[in-house]
Amino acid sequence: MSNPSPGIIPVMDSNNPRDPIGISSSGSPAANVRSPGYTNASGEYMYVVTGSGTNVYGLFANPDGSDIYWEPIGLIGEGQNVTAISSFNGTETLVGTDQGHIYQLTQPYTDAALD
Repeated sequence: MSNPSPGIIPVMDSNNPRDPIGISSSGSPAANVRSPGYTNASGEYMYVVTGSGTNVYGLFANPDGSDIYWEPIGLIGEGQNVTAISSFNGTETLVGTDQGHIYQLTQPYTDAALD
C-alpha cells in the first residue's frame, strides 16, 4: 500500500484497517524503539513510538520494512498532550506530558497508563 502523501503514515485501528489521514511525521514527538522486542497480534515488531494529544501509537511493519502503519497502543490522562516519549524495547513506553506528568504504558497495552 502506498502512502497518500509524503510524511503521512496511515493508522490502523478496530474501526479502520488503514485510515489514510494517518499521522504526520512532523509535529508529534516520536522516538525509535532502541531494541525492538514487542510484537503485535500479527507478529510485527514495533519500531517507533509517538503521541498525538492523549493517544500513544506504535509504528509496525512487515519484517522487510514494507506496509508501515501506526497502531494505537494506549492513552494518557485527559486534558494532557504527549510532549515527550521513549521506549527501549517496546514492552514499556514512557510518556511525558505538557502538564508535567510522566506516564508508563506496559505491554500488552490493555490497562490505563500509570502516572
